[in-house]
Amino acid sequence: MTGSISPTWDQLKEAFVVFHNDYQIVGHPGEPTVSPFDEPREYGKYSLTQIPDLMTEKEFESQMVSMKMILITCMDKRVARKIWESENGASGEVFLLAIGRGVVQNRERLKAVEVIAGYLAQFHWLREVVASDHEHVCGAVRYFLANAGLSHEDGLPGLLGKPPGSEEEREIMNRLIAHGAQPWIQEFGDDKVVAKDAYVNESERDVQEFLIQITDLKPLSIEQLEHEMQAELIGKAAALRS
Repeated sequence: MTGSISPTWDQLKEAFVVFHNDYQIVGHPGEPTVSPFDEPREYGKYSLTQIPDLMTEKEFESQMVSMKMILITCMDKRVARKIWESENGASGEVFLLAIGRGVVQNRERLKAVEVIAGYLAQFHWLREVVASDHEHVCGAVRYFLANAGLSHEDGLPGLLGKPPGSEEEREIMNRLIAHGAQPWIQEFGDDKVVAKDAYVNESERDVQEFLIQITDLKPLSIEQLEHEMQAELIGKAAALRS
């Protein structure tokens, strides 16, 4: 879609390496990774996508021939398997990109996503790209905001002072997802990209997906959210001192 030269095979592999330590973020270093052409691990186990070390470019391209969809989602143990199943993953036609924080990434990691999207865009027979992330149990916002000094054990709901699944949380997550979907829209066009927000019901071991109308939202980056929350906290502190 961009008209630029597609990233090379080596650049694609380097982009995947950006996420190879994501298991450490959730305290599970050394867990098995999964190929983008395989199914996620069972419910209750994290599923990080990595290109197999010995896979060649020709092998990768031959596997892509049967792919019809790209699914970007979080590697979370409660999410990856459920969303893969809901997107008809059993058909064997889904290219899985399951990484820490799913489609919601900070600026540095988003550059790697742009390379992956640019490389995959050459496979013109792909029919759909599903860009998703999930709400309150996701460590995405909690992890990134903690790096900016905005830490709360309950993540975004705690920072907002709202219960999990609130309208305020959903609005922010939807805008973050809309921002994270932009590299895919740029490469595949908005007619092929579907954005979804997933709500995790842990008691029933289930995930509900909600379609997001990207055109109705103002995309929000992690960096913008950090700035807005820092400004809000400074404003509250100033009010208390006055």
